Order: sequence, then C-alpha cells, then structure tokens
Amino acid sequence: MADPRRRRWLAATLSAGLGLALAGLVTAPVEAASPWWAAAPGPARAWTQIASDSGDLTLAISHGAAAWLDPMTGSFQPVAGGGAAAYVAAHGSSGLVLLRDGRLLATQAGGSAHFLQLLPGRPRGLGIGPGPRPMVVAATSQGLFWGELDSPLSHRLALRAGATPIQLTSPVSAGAPFVVVAENGELLFLGADGRLQLSVGAPRLGPDPVVVELGDGELLAGGRSGLIWGLLGRSWQPVFQLLPYGGIGGVPNLTAMISDGPTAAYLSTDGFGTMLTPDGGYSWYRAAPPARDVLGLATLGPVFAPRPSGVVVAATPGGLFLHRLQALPGPPNYRGAGLEGQILGTAGVTVVTAALAILLLWWPRRHHRRRLFV
Repeated sequence: MADPRRRRWLAATLSAGLGLALAGLVTAPVEAASPWWAAAPGPARAWTQIASDSGDLTLAISHGAAAWLDPMTGSFQPVAGGGAAAYVAAHGSSGLVLLRDGRLLATQAGGSAHFLQLLPGRPRGLGIGPGPRPMVVAATSQGLFWGELDSPLSHRLALRAGATPIQLTSPVSAGAPFVVVAENGELLFLGADGRLQLSVGAPRLGPDPVVVELGDGELLAGGRSGLIWGLLGRSWQPVFQLLPYGGIGGVPNLTAMISDGPTAAYLSTDGFGTMLTPDGGYSWYRAAPPARDVLGLATLGPVFAPRPSGVVVAATPGGLFLHRLQALPGPPNYRGAGLEGQILGTAGVTVVTAALAILLLWWPRRHHRRRLFV
C-alpha cells in the first residue's frame, strides 16, 4: 500500500486545486463587469479621495496633496498654498480643503485658494450640502463646525465624551440632514438649524463606517463586519451581508459608498471591487472595475437632475476608472455580474475544504488501524 504521507500530500493537493477552482466562481463576476468601466485618460495616479460634484471638475487628494481633477481628460491642477490634505469637498466650481493641521482653505476651479480659518482638533470629515446656498460642515475631534460656503464656519457644537465624530456624510437632497457617526458607534443627524438628533435604533457601525443617503431620503450604512443596514421608513433593517473574500478569507473592508439615483448606490471595498444596488439595498450586483481594491468613489455631473446623467469615478491604486451612467434613474444591466456565482462559489469552497480536512484527519488513522491487525 502507498505511504500514508503520500496519500495526505495527494489529498492536500486535491483540496487546494478544488478550492482554487471553486474560488474562481466567486471572483468571476468581477471580470464579467469590467467592460462597463474604462480607465481614465492620462498617466496612472493613485487618488485616495475624490469629492462628488455636479460639474465636470472635482476636488481630489493624491499623495497627500489636493488638486482640481478632470477625470474625463486626466488633467489636474494642484490647489495653491495647500499642505497635507485630509478631506476635500466640492460644489460646482467652488470647493473646500481641510488640511491635516486643521487649516480650512476655500478654493476655486483652477487651483487658487485662500485661508478661511483654523479648526481645533484632529480633522474627521468635511461636507457640503446641496442647494444654491449650501451648508458646510466640518468635523474634528473637538466637535462639529458649520456655516456657509466661502465663509468661516461660525457655528460650533461640542459633543459629549465618547461621541467624537469619526465619519461625516453630506446629504444629496435639499433639507436632508448631515449624518455623523460617533466614536461610540452612535449615528447622529445634524439639521440645517444646528440641532443634533440621535437616530433611534441605528446599528453600531464600529470603526471605518460608510454611510450614504439615497435620492429618496433613505440611508444605507455599513461597517467592518460587511453587514449593510438600511433606514427604511423609520426603522433600521439589515439588507445585505458581504461574504468573505474567496470563501475562506476575511470580509473585505468597506471603503466608500455613494448614491447615483433615487434608489441606487455603489459600494466599494478593498477586495471585492465595487457592488451596486439598484433598489435601495434589497439586491446587489458586482459592478467592479478591473482592480479589486477601490479606495474611493464619486459621482460627477447632474446625477440628481430631472434628466440625470454623469459618471461614476472609482479610485484605485492603479489609477481612475470611469463608468458612464446609463438610463438613469435605473441602473445599467450588468449581465453576468449577479451574486449567484459568488454565493455558490463560497458555499462550495467551504463544503469541499471542510470535507477534505476531515478526510486528511481520518485516513491516516484508518490506515494505521489496518496495519495493527495485519
């Protein structure tokens, strides 16, 4: 009879081969969706943050420096006088840059900038609301600051211990509040009147949360566990669970989430690429650019106009990828990019790996017992 070690080696090889084959079912949808994306023109450059805007230009951060970026041409103009940038926000041809040292700069398309004020504490977020006179909110470890665009933020709200903001989300519809995620996991709403309200029943998202408001006023939120929650009406409900990468790895981190219509949103990760929901979180599809790691997402153009159009921009370590939105407000039909293959592949990898692991433990013992009675 063959050496037990050889049998174990053959079983391990078979386990690895089948695991890789089934894992291919999980990753295949990424390639199926890739043709919907096109690499942005110009030299490849790593952009770590991109602000959504209704125009053709937007603010972005690359290698710690803020710049006005035109993703359709690949051209960019650094913001004058800026240091290491922490957050950017844009509104038409105007924008704001919050530097890591707390300085807040106002900038115009073309790169000109001027100093607005010095905010105390460590920067935690920056956002600009919609409308002709948009509300601006900046979050630091010392609280929330708000005011009007191109003016110093004259209003301040100090938060209680444990409620330090760690994430700030701007609204996309007029009258909707800014969403603040606190260090203790609470989810808060900051209205235009400066009142801060606790979202009752909201999930504890933990570190590195992502939150987005859909065009119909509903919210989607997620954290490191990969569980996506939806604020549907007045109650929070779990709507989607991101599965472990490759069936046996950890759940990819969520890096960004943006809305591109009344009920549609894109979710980016550092391993699965990008996911799309066309119906407020009830169903999800792989809508990934060729790169699996997506650092940020943004929309450009009149996405929420009566006759919407525009592009979704995905920032990856290898550069930008663009996807032209089609037939809004309905999402494009990503053929072959459903989650069925991902679910079946994950289940297959789990079952086969467990079965072969049991075989590896049982076979040598069975062979050893036979030899005792020979």
